[in-house]
Amino acid sequence: MVTGDAIASSEQLRLAPSMRSRKGIAWNKRPFVESDSFEIEMEFKVTGQGRIGADGLALWYTAQQGTLGEVFGSNDYWTGLGVLFDSFDNDGQKNNPYVSVMINDGTRSYDHQTDGAQQILTGCQRDFRNKPFPIHVKVEYVKNVLTVSLTDGLTQQHRYELCLRAENIFLPRNGFFGVSAATGALADDHDILDFSVYSVSNEAPKPAAQPIPQDERQKYDAEFAKQMEQYEDERKKFKQEHPDKAKLDNEEEEYARHFEDAAARELRLIYETQNAIHQVMQQMEAKLAQIQQSQNVHTSMLQQRGAVPPAQTGQQQPPPPVGGG
Repeated sequence: MVTGDAIASSEQLRLAPSMRSRKGIAWNKRPFVESDSFEIEMEFKVTGQGRIGADGLALWYTAQQGTLGEVFGSNDYWTGLGVLFDSFDNDGQKNNPYVSVMINDGTRSYDHQTDGAQQILTGCQRDFRNKPFPIHVKVEYVKNVLTVSLTDGLTQQHRYELCLRAENIFLPRNGFFGVSAATGALADDHDILDFSVYSVSNEAPKPAAQPIPQDERQKYDAEFAKQMEQYEDERKKFKQEHPDKAKLDNEEEEYARHFEDAAARELRLIYETQNAIHQVMQQMEAKLAQIQQSQNVHTSMLQQRGAVPPAQTGQQQPPPPVGGG
């Protein structure tokens, strides 16, 4: 919902133009029901011809949609959160432009003459006017803790600086987000370039499953193999001591073999295949060992017959005789 003097285009939303006594607002149409916690990212520019501008803009999260009013373009006596970007120094304290937060329960009226000095929770002095690059603002509300961070607008990099942090903040559930701006006797262009809201989960992430270290895995595998070996030894011993029961066990195994299910058959085939491969590899290793041994014997016999003289190093053959005598 866009109303007042706000003008929307494909590139930006001009909430209030650089003309005297103008105001505009924009609110989302449906309540935010996704989560009790959220994060807002807003990109804006405030530009004007003079050294001093007015009045400023505001970011809202309230129980009801806002209407045109006197608090930076939106209505007074709101219920919820107002993040205020105040351009003009009404109280003469020389601390503007100023960014502040005010929480209202619907019963308090914002005091313009003092710039809400007795009403705001906290804030920071930041000059957000006439910057070469847009200002990026990040508002986070998680577990009743509110933080506001923003960039300086001097570079394209998003280097956020913490402006304020407030605890024990209780905001209405299923509220509405909005922005507003207003001008006075002095006037700036108030442009919103981007506005995004994200739900934030309060649940702590579950720790990822940690893999078993290699040394522990080897230890467990060795222990399992040892237990299986003991089991097979005890089984053989039992069959030797109780041949009648062993015969029944063998008959049951043979019966089960003929009536095994698909899963058991697949496991048995895998085991038998692996066992066959293992036996073939053992046979190949034995043959390779025999070949190596045979080669060593032949090499030794050739060296003994002088067919392969031992290598000599560091020796020089005597020169042949010269002349005839």
